[in-house]
Amino acid sequence: MGDSKGSFSNFEQNESKKESVKTPDFLGDSMTCKASLDVFHKNSSNAVEQCGLPSNEQLLAQLVDSTKPQRCEAPTHEKRGPVEVTKDECGEVIELKTASYTFTKNADGKWTQHHNEGRYKDDVVSNLKVDEKGNYSYDYNDDARNVHVHHEHNADGSMAFTDENGKLVYNEKGQVVEAGAGNGKQRHFHYTGDQLDQIDGNLGHWDRVVKDGQVSWVNKDKGMVWNGDFKMSLDRLQYRGDNGGAWEFTPWGTDVAIEKES
Repeated sequence: MGDSKGSFSNFEQNESKKESVKTPDFLGDSMTCKASLDVFHKNSSNAVEQCGLPSNEQLLAQLVDSTKPQRCEAPTHEKRGPVEVTKDECGEVIELKTASYTFTKNADGKWTQHHNEGRYKDDVVSNLKVDEKGNYSYDYNDDARNVHVHHEHNADGSMAFTDENGKLVYNEKGQVVEAGAGNGKQRHFHYTGDQLDQIDGNLGHWDRVVKDGQVSWVNKDKGMVWNGDFKMSLDRLQYRGDNGGAWEFTPWGTDVAIEKES
């Protein structure tokens, strides 16, 4: 009978050698096929398949596709709704022409805005985008006044301008349908024809009422009645009362007394 102590020692050494060829634990979850790497030395031809890696041919195809040169065509011009667009040889928009302005892309990625009749000086805008229908938008920053405005111009003629006072929205008729009201709030306006007849503002919903030739505005939320009339003046809401009082409500939330019209 052999030395049991010596046999046990040899068994430990053999097991130790087997452990030494296994994949180190530090690979852990960073490898998705640790078990496959353990058998790599036994069957290297199956290692790629077990790891789920693409074949050499597939890898080669990916490299070829990623380095394939882009095919470019000649510059093109196209009409998109009310605007005209020019694209370069590779299909990138480099010029946008509207009824009033022409935007030309510069080497730095920004755009020069030029008035078609030369009425205003050229300005620089950024982030100009135009879709297939002719809706376009861009950002303008007036550093001298520290004013940043986001412009949105739609193919139907409606437009919007967003600055620190909120969003000013015009419908396709050029009527103000939304404006800032201060403290992050907005006023909304409704028209019948050219007549302003509904307002949703800081005090709730107002309706214009005409009775016996007299105009008043009734607040449906608070029950108030103001005898007089509201109208929009640029981006500001004005009220002129029958008693002679007149007020202007600004987009930044200030209420200013105005002189009575003569």
